[in-house]
Amino acid sequence: MAALLATVLAIAGLLHPAPAAAATSVQVRPGSLSTVAVKGSSVRDAEISTATSLKALPRSGSGVYTSAQLRAGSTGAYVVQARTDPDGSVLVVIKRNNGSGRSLTQTTLSQHVKLPQKIKAGQKLSLWLKVEGTTNVTIKAKASINGSGARSLSVKDSSSSRIRAAGKGAVTFYTSKSSPAVQATVVSSSVKTAQAAPAPAPAPSATTKPTTKPTTKPAPAPAPAPAPAPAPAPAPPATGAGFPTAKTTGVPAGVKLTVHEGDLVVTQPNTVIDGLEVRGIIDIKAPGVVIKNSRIVGGTSARSIGLVSNVNSGQPFTIQDSEIYAASPNPAWNGIVGSRFTAVRVNVHDVVDPIRILGNDVVVRDSWLHDNSHWEKDPLRGGTPSHDDSVQIEGGASILLEGNRMEGATNAAVQVTQNSSVSKLGSITIRDNYLQGGGCTINVGSTASNNRPVVDGNVFGPDRIYAGCAIVAPQSSAPILSANIWEVGGKALKTFTVG
Repeated sequence: MAALLATVLAIAGLLHPAPAAAATSVQVRPGSLSTVAVKGSSVRDAEISTATSLKALPRSGSGVYTSAQLRAGSTGAYVVQARTDPDGSVLVVIKRNNGSGRSLTQTTLSQHVKLPQKIKAGQKLSLWLKVEGTTNVTIKAKASINGSGARSLSVKDSSSSRIRAAGKGAVTFYTSKSSPAVQATVVSSSVKTAQAAPAPAPAPSATTKPTTKPTTKPAPAPAPAPAPAPAPAPAPPATGAGFPTAKTTGVPAGVKLTVHEGDLVVTQPNTVIDGLEVRGIIDIKAPGVVIKNSRIVGGTSARSIGLVSNVNSGQPFTIQDSEIYAASPNPAWNGIVGSRFTAVRVNVHDVVDPIRILGNDVVVRDSWLHDNSHWEKDPLRGGTPSHDDSVQIEGGASILLEGNRMEGATNAAVQVTQNSSVSKLGSITIRDNYLQGGGCTINVGSTASNNRPVVDGNVFGPDRIYAGCAIVAPQSSAPILSANIWEVGGKALKTFTVG
């Protein structure tokens, strides 16, 4: 299966768990799942505490996924997942899995939280997860590195897909096919029944008076001197070195965001949106709009118009140094949708299509498009699987995709298909990108109207369903190929699959 499905299975942690010892080391092979069950009986209201470590950080690929879960069983699991990137960044999120095996679906329940410090090889990553309730399930989580910099997450799940059955606890590890094997250790793990909060102490009687007073006020203990930070080890080269990552895309470090609740409809020309977290969509209806240093996460009511869109107006806009994802997952959510836009250094994830192009004059540059939302039973597709692409081009000319990292889509990294209701396909250039994922990674459809995209200077990573199919296209729309290579082995890619 594709990398996304493998990741879902990894997070599910339902495949042949082995009993956990006090400390258990596992070899996590590329594209493989390692699951360590936590001893204990099946429980419903419970909390799990784990501490894990990696002997070495991943040198490449999309990172190592470490998960702790509760209520794990045939109905699914609640999961706190931490992804450790090759540069040591750790991103944490709460998810829900429904079903098991190939029928498993995954829903992101919380926002992604980035831990304030980076992790180093051998340091402990601590994960804590607590799940309570059946009608309205409360899920709380916490993550920290070596006992410091803890970040907490909390959500409630009252959806019809919530998990009400008791289940086991487990710890899982997964790394993509593009990563080398890593050695992971479960340093400690335990599951216990969740304890109710103690009742507050009764208020003292109005007639009660203290009988003694302290004679001296103890002096505060001096703050311990901070230990000197160890010199950082040189970072090993990442897969597709020089291509965008979490470090080079999205909201820059140190930017403080102001929350905007609800949709943002822009009607003033040349408006600049800077430093906002928009808990709705941005609908652009005026020319010259610039969005920067911002995060757009949508609301609770999904619309396929896109989290950022000019579909209703066609007015040109620019978005840069921003993050886009659906905080409330839904198969209707897409990332940037429209025409006449420029996207630079954007980080788009957890939507079906990060980019959907419906017309002329589009540039997507130096961006990271990854971890698509995939639904095995997508109601928008008649209950069939989602058709998720990193970039879907439905029409338009003067389209440039340059210097991006695209991975994690189930259908294709770039899908070119003529939609008869939008502009006719014209010049398309796919240049200097790192591309993987999908069945075939670039898919030029049979309706592409004899369009021949230029595919130049790209690196094709190893993850896809059909191992040798970097590009599929009809002969009438044969891509113009030059200077493309396979990452593994460095061989030139000079042909495409006719389909």
